[in-house]
Amino acid sequence: MHQPLQRPDPFPRVIRSRGARATSAQSAGAGAARSWPGRLVAAARSEASRDWNTSGLAALLWFCAPLGALPAFALLWLLDKPLLRFLTDEDGPFEWAQVLLFLVAAVASAGVAVHLLRAGSRAVGCLFVLLAAGLGFIVGEELAWGQRFLAFATPDALAAINSKEEVSLHNIASIEKWFTRGKLAAGLYGVFGAWLLLAASRHFAGSAWRACVVPVFLSSPFLIVLAMRLLRLTLLRSDLPAGYGEFEELVLAFGFAAFSAQVLRCRHSLAAPRIAARSRAHPHPRTRRARAAA
Repeated sequence: MHQPLQRPDPFPRVIRSRGARATSAQSAGAGAARSWPGRLVAAARSEASRDWNTSGLAALLWFCAPLGALPAFALLWLLDKPLLRFLTDEDGPFEWAQVLLFLVAAVASAGVAVHLLRAGSRAVGCLFVLLAAGLGFIVGEELAWGQRFLAFATPDALAAINSKEEVSLHNIASIEKWFTRGKLAAGLYGVFGAWLLLAASRHFAGSAWRACVVPVFLSSPFLIVLAMRLLRLTLLRSDLPAGYGEFEELVLAFGFAAFSAQVLRCRHSLAAPRIAARSRAHPHPRTRRARAAA
């Protein structure tokens, strides 16, 4: 049977490969031409979906909700100072909300620590043990270690150096500065730790260490705390409204509670790679027999 003549390829392999490289270069150029805010938003959405099982809309709401509290606080300061004073007074709604949020964060962090330690991620699990202990310490400080419930007297030596004359450490002038620096450090890590480590996410993708990174969509409370901390270093510090500190601590408590709860929600996917690696290294006896039979 007559076979049709095969025409020579007008595009040799070398030319086709060059064309493919040119096409990929054009695609890369188009990606580079995209504005950097667009790339950040795309990366943040990808992180929320890939690592935290959170939709783009939910991630946007999580990021914007704390930012919406800023104008609400400003409006209260301008229009209804008595209400703002009621909300931020000692033993007021803001302070009790802080206690509740820090308690939620402490319990969630403890749950994450137990899960990671059982899964074999000891280093990250120990870090969450420290986080849970630190958050529990803050809860004790906010409650004056039970003095608010039991109404026992403050020792005279402590009352003399405590600005609120209660059983707590963070109201002692020489110690208070360390708590202030801790807020600044939490704000810095929550903001820049999230964005900078996002760029290096491929190095710890699938690792339990990603539990230590605040996701970008939860970084806005820490951004607010950082901005409010830095504002105290400016000439405007003497004009800050009453209740400024309580609002700052409330936002910080919300940030810790949201982050810890999110890690607890995703705890099974965090330790999955370690469990899989351990099962491959030490397979079940039935698996070993099946491999030997094969």
